[in-house]
Amino acid sequence: MKKLSIITITLNNLGELTKTVDSVLNQLNEECEYLVIDGCSTDGTVKYLEKNKICYFSEKDHGIYDAMNKGIIKSKGEWIYFLNAGDILLPGVIEEFIEFSNDKKNIDAIYGNVILSMTYKGITYSLNQEAEKDVNQLRKGMICSHQGIFCRKESVVGAGGFDATFRIAGDWDLISRLYIDGKQFNYWNRYIAKYNQNGASTHPHIKERHKVRKKNKMYSTIDWYIVKDFLHDIKSVLLNTILGEKKKWLAIKFKGYVKEKN
Repeated sequence: MKKLSIITITLNNLGELTKTVDSVLNQLNEECEYLVIDGCSTDGTVKYLEKNKICYFSEKDHGIYDAMNKGIIKSKGEWIYFLNAGDILLPGVIEEFIEFSNDKKNIDAIYGNVILSMTYKGITYSLNQEAEKDVNQLRKGMICSHQGIFCRKESVVGAGGFDATFRIAGDWDLISRLYIDGKQFNYWNRYIAKYNQNGASTHPHIKERHKVRKKNKMYSTIDWYIVKDFLHDIKSVLLNTILGEKKKWLAIKFKGYVKEKN
């Protein structure tokens, strides 16, 4: 058995996929395997994967979380980690994770920090995002981006994997189930990946967030957080409508993003 399985799902995103693959291959070792789950891309992805001798599976799926579940089934690692096409694994993570996890026999999930990445007018900006150290905050939302969390495969399989009926919030649902089932989390004070913010999870998804809370019984009578979600999403939609791409510039300016060096 391998110590770690890194899984990337992709569909017709070869330009971004190559960056992700390079960031993994540059540090891959005998204790870690790398799998790419492709949804039958038609943009040359399969030829690229074959040329670079990367283990892949290419077939139709029923969305992001169905593809992730296929990755779980195919994986042979004690730990599993998902890195989407377009995301970058930071240098040294594989070796350091294997060392860090060696004495974590009773831990089910290890999570850490990520770097948010945003491109505006051809220039890339980044922002360091620390994970929430209080796991109890999972009742409010994800304590970290999924690019910042490693899960023990046995625990994920025991929880039933991802609920493929979700389009965006399936990662929060799975991690919430692990938390509610009493699984043990361990914060790792390390930046793990650079998260490309052009993905689906950055889109408003108020109904799915409510579904996670309802499904996992995170409230007794009324889901008061839905009011906060509603106001947040209304603001986001209005800003998108009024500002368009300029909304990115506001985020860059007021949230403290910094221009990346070439």
